[in-house]
Amino acid sequence: MGRDSNIILTCAGLTEACAPPAPEGYTLRAFRKGDERTWYDVWQRADKLGQIDRTDIYKEFAAHRQLIPDRMFFVDYEDESIATGSVWITDKHRSYPQHELWGQLHSIAVVPEHQGKGVGKWLCRNLMNASLEIGYKNLYVETSRDREDAVRLYIALGFENSNDII
Repeated sequence: MGRDSNIILTCAGLTEACAPPAPEGYTLRAFRKGDERTWYDVWQRADKLGQIDRTDIYKEFAAHRQLIPDRMFFVDYEDESIATGSVWITDKHRSYPQHELWGQLHSIAVVPEHQGKGVGKWLCRNLMNASLEIGYKNLYVETSRDREDAVRLYIALGFENSNDII
């Protein structure tokens, strides 16, 4: 599946994103030193890596090391990380004339056995709250058109199709 099948959904002017209570047994935590491998393992279990090499991921982490502790999160269940997501900053999304920096919900993954339990929605709400704390009121998320469950989730969270196909 190529990038030409991806879609951008936006949420402009975010003022609040109250996170519901955690699904029972799940906890949210920030990135800790050494979590590069944890991130890789969650993504591998969620079958989202495709042909990405672990070395490439470590290079990406190294390039943004100063941002990661405040912007990358994990959901743990029974002392095991089962989901991850981050809030990234970018000027990539330029659809609006008041061009501002946009936060991006980025690298969201939930392992299959925990999907459908509200974990992804809860994680995304917490990421939206984190973006507000950082100061980003405009958010976007990029996903594959084929990931219909993900698209429905983002729309339920208040994102709209920006009609930007990339």
